[in-house]
Amino acid sequence: MMISSAVSKNKSVNICCKKNKKLTQIEKSISNKYSKESNTFEVNELRSQLMKAETSEDHIHEGVSFIQERNKSVDSLRNMSEKLKQLSDKYNSDKYTDEDKENIKKQAKDLIDNMDNIINEGFEIKNKTSSSEISIETCHGSNIIIDTKPLKISMDDTMIKYNPDNKRTSIEGSLSIDNILKNTNKIEKNLIKPLDEYSDNMRKQMSSIAGDAMYQDMIVNMAVKQLCDLGDMDGDTARRIIRNSKIILEECGLGDIDQDTAKQTIANFKNVLEDSNNALRCQSSGLSRDAALQLLN
Repeated sequence: MMISSAVSKNKSVNICCKKNKKLTQIEKSISNKYSKESNTFEVNELRSQLMKAETSEDHIHEGVSFIQERNKSVDSLRNMSEKLKQLSDKYNSDKYTDEDKENIKKQAKDLIDNMDNIINEGFEIKNKTSSSEISIETCHGSNIIIDTKPLKISMDDTMIKYNPDNKRTSIEGSLSIDNILKNTNKIEKNLIKPLDEYSDNMRKQMSSIAGDAMYQDMIVNMAVKQLCDLGDMDGDTARRIIRNSKIILEECGLGDIDQDTAKQTIANFKNVLEDSNNALRCQSSGLSRDAALQLLN
């Protein structure tokens, strides 16, 4: 009886051990399954974040390139407008002879023709090859919109008001050179002032784009690092992506930015993060809001 009881107990223990072993294997299998699913989910989220950031950087590159080219054109137009104003002052002065004034009219005509060429060739190219705006994604949900339509400035008010976007703009319009030169104040109002306002607007846009470039660069670096840690990205790919992101920063003037300007830019960008209800989309990226701000310190 005792032997039979011992054998029975031993069988029970063996059965129990086998059941426990199977349970352990099942638990381990379930744990591995959830771990793999968790890693897959995290990888997919990081890839999504990286793709969005790289798309934004493409738009930043497009926007910065356009603004830089347009800035050159606006600066040239601004200088020519000042020269036209100076010619107007001379034209309306009693110090100059009729012969002098005829020469002034020729100079003014040449200036105006050059201005027309800059507006209609420089700005038209962009308008024909893409949409009328460039939209750059930001961390606060309100995109930076860059207007790429041709710039409308003219001494002829009807040219500004009624000329469609796809038609050539003319500084002279239906006016004569004589009429233009006689009206110095209108040169200031119709040419110089709008160009100054346009330059100010582009500077503000570049400032916003620079802050956004820093944000996208931070997201790229964070996503690349975590993807490498998860074994989903090799070192060469990581270095290439990070290098491309740094090039975007350089295009925004942040490559060799001085310390004081850098601090101010970062401070301004922190304020954007502080005020945003969805700063950095932290939840989806796995990056806490405090951690995001810490990266900017």
